[in-house]
Amino acid sequence: MRTWPALVLHFPASVARARPDTSIQDLVAATLDGLDVSAIEELPDGPWRVFFKDDRHRAAAVRVLRA
Repeated sequence: MRTWPALVLHFPASVARARPDTSIQDLVAATLDGLDVSAIEELPDGPWRVFFKDDRHRAAAVRVLRA
């Protein structure tokens, strides 16, 4: 059975932002764009499970999201 490397991203209920018209999820989605995401599963209560084609792409996403 094939497995896919993934990250589970949890979003805070309230985050101060420079642009109040943009949600943290919108900013994360824009950040993930171009990082070879295979799929995003929206889990109950708000977290996302983000799947990648391999560990290398997941590691790259971790580096970008931590920056």
